[in-house]
Formats: sequence, C-alpha cells, structure tokens
Amino acid sequence: MAPWVFGSVSIAVAYLPGLVKSSLGDNALIFSTGMTALCAATGIATQPLARFVDRPGKPWLLGTALGLVVVGVLVAAAAAALVQPALAVLAALILGASYGCCQVCGLREVQRIARPDRLAGLTAAYQAVSYLGFAGPTHFRPPAGTYPPETSS
Repeated sequence: MAPWVFGSVSIAVAYLPGLVKSSLGDNALIFSTGMTALCAATGIATQPLARFVDRPGKPWLLGTALGLVVVGVLVAAAAAALVQPALAVLAALILGASYGCCQVCGLREVQRIARPDRLAGLTAAYQAVSYLGFAGPTHFRPPAGTYPPETSS
C-alpha cells in the first residue's frame, strides 16, 4: 500500500504546484515550498490521531487512509483542472493526512506480523519500499516527443 501513497503525496508537492503556477505569478517557488512543508507537517500531525483509529482485526485505519487518498487525489484533480491554488493547498492537507494514516497502518501491520527477532529488519524493509512511491509523479510526464501546451504568463 505505501509506495503509491507516497506517490500521491508527491503529486501534492511536486506536480500540483507546477500545474497552478500560472495563477501564482512570482510566488511559485514560495508556494511550492509551502506545499511541501504543509503536506509533511499534516502527515506528521496525523500519525498520533491515526493510532486511535487503528484496531487489530478491523480495517478502520486502512479504510480511513485509502479514503483520504481517494479524496485527496480527486481534490488534486480539481485543483489542476480549475488551476486553483487554494484547492491545491486543500489537496496537500488531505494527502498529507493520508500519508500519516498510511504510514501508521503499514508500520502497525509490520509490528503485528513480524517476529520480535525480525521486527527491525522488516520495519527497515517497509520504510525502504514505501519511499519508492516518491517516484510516482514520473508516470505523469508527457510521452517522449510531446510538448506541453503553450501558456501565457
């Protein structure tokens, strides 16, 4: 689950700022920086709350996490379609929360299935695989030989 969740976070911090930059004027860099900080801070702040939702044997946290991913990606799509920085900020908040929930969900599952002598290694493997998702936005690049449409500044 985790790799594509990081991909959705990458959409918020790497892809969305570029899609709404025509609405930002000279503030595109500061907006992108703020989106990154906002998404990360929301993910970190969400993690303690996610622990309260987690119940062994019940998929509440998983459902919450995946629901947040879907809603966040839909808001991101709306932000891109409407070129609205405010919607991009909302998407970053939601996708940051999804990141926090998914990390807790994945790490709790590793804790449940790992034997005590394997916990550290499996936790490290989970973290390594989960961060591969930051490559997610590369799938959204235009095919070779195509160029983005001209935009007026």
